[in-house]
Amino acid sequence: MKWLALVMAVACATPARAQTAIHLPPRDTLGTPETSSAPNDTTTDGFLARVRAATARYRDRGQASLDGYRPIGGDFPGMGEHWINIGILFADRFTPARPPILEYATIDGRPTLVGVAYALPLLAGEMPPAFPANAAWHEHSGTIESESDLLSQTMSSHGSMQGARLAMLHVWAWLPNPAGAYRSDNWALPFVRAGLVPPAGDPGAVAGRALALLSGGDTFYEQVFLDVANSSPSDSMAIHRALIAARTAAATWVDRNRHGVVTPEALDQLRSLWTDMWSTLDSSLSPGARVRLRALRDR
Repeated sequence: MKWLALVMAVACATPARAQTAIHLPPRDTLGTPETSSAPNDTTTDGFLARVRAATARYRDRGQASLDGYRPIGGDFPGMGEHWINIGILFADRFTPARPPILEYATIDGRPTLVGVAYALPLLAGEMPPAFPANAAWHEHSGTIESESDLLSQTMSSHGSMQGARLAMLHVWAWLPNPAGAYRSDNWALPFVRAGLVPPAGDPGAVAGRALALLSGGDTFYEQVFLDVANSSPSDSMAIHRALIAARTAAATWVDRNRHGVVTPEALDQLRSLWTDMWSTLDSSLSPGARVRLRALRDR
């Protein structure tokens, strides 16, 4: 479902107004007594502690459903599923204790809360908050499907203020993100989903995409490739076969690395699976489809 397009349509239908007022609640409403001694909430550690305190109840996805959150969109390789509370989203305020979006991923067969996200519909001339970090917010002007992962068109809050768009802040409060707590994609997630201990550092998007083929990424990327390539039947079959082969290779890689630390050499092998998949596509797609997919290969 093109949920971001729906959000943008509602935002655009809103009458013109002055600069959006971002209402930060009093500091004593951001957390609970258990987090009263946490670091200042303007620091990353303090902010994460307060978000965890506010959303601990939603580790039970049933509670999220009872409180009005609903799944929307697909399961993204570096993000998981988005559960959105429309009422909170259109409250027109940024309240750290009430994120409008919860992010879940199936880990060990159970839906697991991995992070949250905040979203604010903005009109032309409006800026997102400078809290918890101005550069942490990014802006979308299309659908979540077209602005996630390979097709990312995100930009910082210092970008253009022209036109209606959605400012978003991802917060990896429940699954540490080696690339940073406010980055959109968390490439440790595919490792956790595969039952592996993530590497100490950021494994990077290429390794993450390759491993994500085992947790629904094969279906996700196949649809992305088909849409972008405008594929003929023969191209569609070539894409399907290339992804199946890469998925099989990723499963073999996991079997070899299931025990112990994932070494830099092993990560290079994982990245090679993704590179080999693209080499297969280059040799099997029609010239037109190959050209149309070239932009994705370079990301």
